[in-house]
Amino acid sequence: QDYPNDEIEKLIKLPKLTDQTHLLAAEILNTMQTPAYLVGPEQYLKVIYASLDLCFKFGVGLHSGKMFVSHALLLCGAFGQFERGLKFAQLAVSLNEKFPSDFQQTEINFIVNASVDHWNKHINKSLKRLQQNFYHGLEHGNIEYAFHSILFYCFHNLLSGQPLTKVDADF
Repeated sequence: QDYPNDEIEKLIKLPKLTDQTHLLAAEILNTMQTPAYLVGPEQYLKVIYASLDLCFKFGVGLHSGKMFVSHALLLCGAFGQFERGLKFAQLAVSLNEKFPSDFQQTEINFIVNASVDHWNKHINKSLKRLQQNFYHGLEHGNIEYAFHSILFYCFHNLLSGQPLTKVDADF
């Protein structure tokens, strides 16, 4: 699906996903994202776009925020569409507000700060948010994305020219 930039935020008005089979499919696709990412770009693309297809056909729900923020990651990192990526990341944050989940919030915040915002803002802007997301993830049981956050906090510090002794002192 291709949407004009001024239509992206309207996707939050898609119908609510209610069918139990579709809800389970969304959860399974979300769970498959990290392994697919590690296996290779082709598999990751298939999982993300199958997820988005589910949203467009049947509606949005608890897992849709991560689906749209993952699309934002691809728009920025693979296709160079930074403004569109940022708009989809903002949609993901709005969807998490509509269907609140602290566990999902950790994943969405990680992807926004590690893979979307630095294409649109200075990398230093991500540092505090990634550090906070580490603690948020620990607090809400999302250990995987908590540690992804702290890893990228270290990467972003290094890439922004911060001395490694500062990073070491933070933890």
